[in-house]
Amino acid sequence: MTYPNYRIVVIDNGSTDDSVEKIKTWAAGELSVESKFFAYDPSTKPVRWIEYDRATAEAGGLPELEAEIEALPPNRQMVLIQTGANLGLPKV
Repeated sequence: MTYPNYRIVVIDNGSTDDSVEKIKTWAAGELSVESKFFAYDPSTKPVRWIEYDRATAEAGGLPELEAEIEALPPNRQMVLIQTGANLGLPKV
């Protein structure tokens, strides 16, 4: 991605298949990913993540945690939100 102003946000909707742990392992640079859409680049690891529960995320997060990743390039920061349940699609 060449656009410089973005944030990686992962929402876990109560998964039970260890996918959150796999994402953390990937972020630490300990799991490579194969895809037809991109080439895995280990030089972009580790990705620093902060983790919120649903209530904290809905309240806007925690400034002290946000400050921990703020100075990193966008491809080296991630916000992981665990909702605790599959909340479905928002009603419009």
